[in-house]
Amino acid sequence: MLPDYCKYFVPSIVGAVIFLNHYARDCPGALQVQMQGPPLYISSAQYGTLNSSYFLPNMIMPLIVGILGQRYGAANLWLCSLTVGAIGHMIFGIGVTNVMFGVMVTGRTVVGFAYEAIDMVSIGVAAPLFSEHWDVLAGLVNGFLRLGSVTNFIVTPAIYNTFGIKTALWLASILGACGLLGGLAIKWLDGRLSKHEKLKQTSKVSFSEFTPGYWMYILCGLFMYGSIVPFWFFGSKFIQERWSYSLQSADLLTLMPEGIISVVAPTLGFIVNKSWSAQLRLLYIGGGCWATMVVYLLLAFTYMPPWILCVCLGFTYSVTNFFYWASFASLSPPTLITLSSGIMGAATNVLPGVLPLVLAQLPLNVVMIVLGGVAGLSGAAAWASMGMRHQTPVEAGIGDVELDESTPLVPKAEP
Repeated sequence: MLPDYCKYFVPSIVGAVIFLNHYARDCPGALQVQMQGPPLYISSAQYGTLNSSYFLPNMIMPLIVGILGQRYGAANLWLCSLTVGAIGHMIFGIGVTNVMFGVMVTGRTVVGFAYEAIDMVSIGVAAPLFSEHWDVLAGLVNGFLRLGSVTNFIVTPAIYNTFGIKTALWLASILGACGLLGGLAIKWLDGRLSKHEKLKQTSKVSFSEFTPGYWMYILCGLFMYGSIVPFWFFGSKFIQERWSYSLQSADLLTLMPEGIISVVAPTLGFIVNKSWSAQLRLLYIGGGCWATMVVYLLLAFTYMPPWILCVCLGFTYSVTNFFYWASFASLSPPTLITLSSGIMGAATNVLPGVLPLVLAQLPLNVVMIVLGGVAGLSGAAAWASMGMRHQTPVEAGIGDVELDESTPLVPKAEP
């Protein structure tokens, strides 16, 4: 067995892997206009297909991986997901090199089967080791994955301007594939950490322990990510066309919300603690979603300076994302964390998988209106969840209780 302090290597490795995962995911978003020109000549419809092919598999795959991870171990399934992702990245790179759109779509689809599983199963890897400090961990995880997106929007345009579009896309694929090294490291650590450092998990897969309040919380996440993710792929082009900004300026504004999240989310993780009630957290989620809706409508109907609106999106995204993730461990049955992470991962990819196909056919100001409406639905679901029954862990085990201001929010590891 390794010394107990070795468990702190786990969130560090997880953070690095999801950083690379999001850098690779968002690379096409930083080059939307450029991919439609030489040498790739991808149409708007093909661009929408490229993005949807990435997200569509994640409407079901995280759930399957969550079920398997619950039964066979999160570290094992995380390694499998990273292996599939690495293969997909290489296929995509080959398609870029040979300017073969069908191969590019195939590669993105293969990566799509693994992308959300890489993010969500990492919860099953890390959360059982840090059950008493989930708020801090949730903030750091959000910071790492957003930092990956931010780095992409800074680095990718510079690489494109210096070396061309093929090099920029290939670099993202290589970095995404490097996450496999992290999966191997976690697999090695998993069997060597002291058993008492892990929150007890069960290999039993049961959906009966998930309550109506939990499912409404999941519905909130479905709409939340449906309102956030498409902006990464349409925001840069929208800003370029509406305000006549250059590629690099538009990309910098598009990444601004992600950059703010990478700072604000970890900060909230250190401020918020387990004494914050479930109702209060859901209230913040709902309020943040409604504020996001207002900002999208301002983008669609006004000519306010886009940097102001992007800063506002950064803070509303930060609140909704952090409190959604920070509520996860408390609103999920503590012995079914991996399964619950799979459910959450599948739900948050439903609309990102479907919407790009539709939004690619619409005027960009209409895209902003649609995203605002979806954000409003997310806020409504969050506030509806406040008044519903949740299953919340108590010191003696698992108990079904009504949410109130004294509801504890962090599952305790067994001694």
